[in-house]
Amino acid sequence: MDSAGDVMIAYHYNGERLAPDHGFPVRVIIPGWIGGRMVKWLTHITVKDAPSENYYHFCQSPPTPAWLFPPPQTDPMACADDNRIMPPHVDADLAKAEGWWFKPENLFNELNINSAIACPAHEEIVPLLPGHEFFNVQGYAYTGGGRKITRVEVSYDSGATWHLSEVVWPELEHSCESQAPNAPASAVCAGARADCRCGGRADAPETNNKWWCWCFWSLQLPVLLLMQCKELRCRAWDESNNCQPANLTWNLMCAQPPLLLPVQSGLSRERESPSASVCLLPQLP
Repeated sequence: MDSAGDVMIAYHYNGERLAPDHGFPVRVIIPGWIGGRMVKWLTHITVKDAPSENYYHFCQSPPTPAWLFPPPQTDPMACADDNRIMPPHVDADLAKAEGWWFKPENLFNELNINSAIACPAHEEIVPLLPGHEFFNVQGYAYTGGGRKITRVEVSYDSGATWHLSEVVWPELEHSCESQAPNAPASAVCAGARADCRCGGRADAPETNNKWWCWCFWSLQLPVLLLMQCKELRCRAWDESNNCQPANLTWNLMCAQPPLLLPVQSGLSRERESPSASVCLLPQLP
């Protein structure tokens, strides 16, 4: 059991009780893991000395279903959910024939690296006005395993060049260093406090040096440049030097590391605001 693997039992979110589709009355939250592993509508917890072979998690071999209308034994979904990432050559027939559904190395557990542009918003018009020559491009980034997002880069020339953004990590608001920003060095924890789990790093969160939160990035761009570029892209890097991929790799269950999704930008065709840029997001929030 990993002492740094934090798990929460949640009954509220954003200051309100859980809604039924979010797991009312109680659900599990596992930071850094995909939502498919976070059990909703929790009724009880069983402590075991081996990984679960629950129908919705993972089975070593096809089961013998006990319910009234069981799926056929040849159906891989008889003992597998869709949280798998398989090699691109594996199709449905090959997965059944070679037992790919029951290989633990194909499980999708920890989140993969991701970042996105949140501002400019979809169909937002960015005008070029005196005194407003710059626009603050903003977004978020995260990854799994408690790894830290080390940088987020932005490109306005379709990936030919990349520019570093400013990143804010919410964990640092609760680090040892932030608890006593004006105190002498001897007063900062550096691992000396018995109740602290920062690992001796004053600039680390007090949670076994795990970076569970989304971080938030921003970059000031000249509005004139935004009007001239065709698209904006962002990509994140983490402390293991994982980088957000640019190209799609097909796999059977369509489980895919998040791609670089560009924000399209172009001149406004509105007569009222010809000196403006219209931004189009590839996916709405």
